[in-house]
Amino acid sequence: MDTSTDHSPGEVATGSSAAPDGAAGLSRRDRLRMATIEEIKAAARDLLLPPPGGADLSLRAVAREIGMTPSAIYRYFESRQDLIDALARDALESAGAALRVADEADSRASAFARAVTLASAYRRWCLDHRAEFALVFRDGQQTDALRVDTIAFYSVPLQVLSEELRADRIRIPEHTDALPTARPDVLELAANLAPEGIEPATMIYLVSVWAAVHGFVCLELFGHVPAILEDPEDAFEHHVRLVLRSVLAFDC
Repeated sequence: MDTSTDHSPGEVATGSSAAPDGAAGLSRRDRLRMATIEEIKAAARDLLLPPPGGADLSLRAVAREIGMTPSAIYRYFESRQDLIDALARDALESAGAALRVADEADSRASAFARAVTLASAYRRWCLDHRAEFALVFRDGQQTDALRVDTIAFYSVPLQVLSEELRADRIRIPEHTDALPTARPDVLELAANLAPEGIEPATMIYLVSVWAAVHGFVCLELFGHVPAILEDPEDAFEHHVRLVLRSVLAFDC
């Protein structure tokens, strides 16, 4: 017997009674709609986890999970890609928030310690959100809809590093090779992110620093580091310290 229901925009799907963040000041109808959207995304996240690991992430499958008819879910998400973008947007926001919280707790530390803290917070978030990490980074299919959210995420570590650079607590070594050449639109973006006195090309260099951190995390999440090293956490910290001291000069 089919027990699924055809929720209207003013009805909340089963099991979502708490109002989501940002619902204050909205009408009851809008609050219920937001709650339904959050329930849809929660069901979709569950389908990202192994098994099935995203293989069954379709609007029909999500609708089945929450007892909604397939046609009704289109009132909330126009397509599978629309839902995936929403999940990726949430993941990027969550990762950025984790980095900000970690940095705020360590904001009075040395420049080197702040950088290590950021890297460690990023690794911890990725380990705790493997499905979301894979959704955002594995396939490499970045959509225009996620551009602002992606920029907002990367701006967290880049702004911390550039602030320390501007304060002269970090320096780019004089022996550094020519900085990587970026596309004009990326340089324009870097200029918008860069604090006063920091060249856009320097921001691109800092991206290279973060890429080394991200690369190790990728290897660990996809099983390569644990297959080689006994203590991935210790290996990660050693890697981060090696990278930072190799490509940046710290006063402390």
